[in-house]
Amino acid sequence: MAVSRGSSNSADWKDVAGNLVAFEAINGVRLEIRVSTSDNQGRADLTVAVIAHDRRAPIGEAPPWGSVSVKCSATRLRTLEGALIHALYLMDSTLARTELLGTPE
Repeated sequence: MAVSRGSSNSADWKDVAGNLVAFEAINGVRLEIRVSTSDNQGRADLTVAVIAHDRRAPIGEAPPWGSVSVKCSATRLRTLEGALIHALYLMDSTLARTELLGTPE
């Protein structure tokens, strides 16, 4: 991770990019990332959504295989990189559940 590159002791964009590429390759999906703002009791908050699509088709051509959302304040995540990586963990379990119940149509 970032420590091996001497940049910092936390995840940076290179770590996130590497995780996204690996996740897509391992799961045979293409990921779509959406970041939106929301109001959390008068304070700005971020919501990160990750949507997994069949790698063989352009995004939007078929229904997604799964989606997850992470609200940064609810998970007490301090960085956008942390939120994305957390969302990947959630997506992994969503895809596993989909696989166990049958492939999406």
